[in-house]
Amino acid sequence: MDWMLVPAAILAFLLVTLYLGLRAAKGRQRSVSEHVVAGRGMPLLLVFFIAVGEIYSSLSFLGQPGWAYAYGVPILYATMNGTMVSMVSYWLGPHIWRLGKSGNYFTQAHFLGETYQSPLLRQVASVVALVALIPYISVQIMGAGYVFKVTTEGRIPYWLGSLIAFAVVAIYVSKGGLRSISWVAVFKGIFMLTVGGTAVILVIGKHYGSLTELFRQVAAESPQHLTLPGNQEFMTHTFWMSSILIGMFGFYMWPHLFQNFFGARDEKTIKVQAAMIPVYNVIGWMFIMVGFAGILKVSNVETDAVMIEMVMRTVPQWLVAFFCAGALSASMVTASAATLVSAATLANDLCQPRLNLTDEQLRKLIQWLVIVVMTAAYLFAILQSSTIAFVMLMAYGFVSQFFPLVIAAIYWPGRLSGRTAVTGLAIGAAVAAFFTVGPIQRPGGFHPGLIGLAANVVTLFVLARFQPKR
Repeated sequence: MDWMLVPAAILAFLLVTLYLGLRAAKGRQRSVSEHVVAGRGMPLLLVFFIAVGEIYSSLSFLGQPGWAYAYGVPILYATMNGTMVSMVSYWLGPHIWRLGKSGNYFTQAHFLGETYQSPLLRQVASVVALVALIPYISVQIMGAGYVFKVTTEGRIPYWLGSLIAFAVVAIYVSKGGLRSISWVAVFKGIFMLTVGGTAVILVIGKHYGSLTELFRQVAAESPQHLTLPGNQEFMTHTFWMSSILIGMFGFYMWPHLFQNFFGARDEKTIKVQAAMIPVYNVIGWMFIMVGFAGILKVSNVETDAVMIEMVMRTVPQWLVAFFCAGALSASMVTASAATLVSAATLANDLCQPRLNLTDEQLRKLIQWLVIVVMTAAYLFAILQSSTIAFVMLMAYGFVSQFFPLVIAAIYWPGRLSGRTAVTGLAIGAAVAAFFTVGPIQRPGGFHPGLIGLAANVVTLFVLARFQPKR
């Protein structure tokens, strides 16, 4: 019964996570502000670990090593994004925090709707956010399912493993909100850095001895993995470069990452955590190296499972158990934040303007909608078949459409009407969707989101010239 060691350790880890999540919310004021943005008083430690907890998710643990294994260097767009997005955080974060505090905003849609004085924009932004967030949460659920399926050799199926992990998430997010998420993120961040880093060093050391030898052997036996467009000619130069840009523009437009700015104690906290993030990026780069290591060592495995396969073939079983627990926690922290903001967006931006609930009623509605959002994301994860990295890359095309509106709200206040903002957002999202799932391939090989972003910006500038002066 040796196979039971890993799932037993994972289940123990889930219980610890549940305890931390519930304990963090104990004795706190029961209000929407406390539940959604932690009373706008989170210190540096919590803000930093929420940030890295959401950056290093199933995509980092499983999706990115999987792409390195299947396609090679195209995945290195992710390492560039890891540094560039911290600069965006340092630049925009304090502005968003200041406006959020003065306007008492809870969500991104709330911010946009009030800034542009447009209830319609608030609703449209809510819908776009939810369309992007449900696949985002599903990606994390997929990661949890792979962890259970691979480590138990199929004895615990994908659907059941996902269900177990995200039942825990739904409980502590519903109960404690952002403060629960933040303390789970601290635990996950320290655990992941220690155990994940150790496992990666052991994998590279055992199979190749050094990174130099790893790439020498891959260059000799599979050189297509080390040049664009990569193995299977997967990603052209144009698509690679435009993916970096869309990641930079879109990363902090994810509603849950945007909302975290509202929860910080002050502007300095945001700037310091932004400066610290690139140091932590090393761990994400190390995970990608395991994907390259698997190119010559494993075959006939699912793309998103190669990281776990390499670890299982290399390190002692007790360390496999801890590593898989860390991979699971990476999925859970990211999904919990995205689930909370999805529920808050549904309640605060779509329901509240119509129902006019009290603060207590709104908080309870958010708690119930956490369960609804998690159920929808779970069903999406079970039914879709794309790889984790591809789902995420395409979803960026939608959230990046918020970027011009946020920039205009900060640097061009009062110059765009709500109707103009809605039109630009809708056209950008529609163009991105058309070139993502439509019958026509991407013009010039550009990322669909960048094409949508161009259409969005052109629309805003053209309509701004003809709208009535405000």
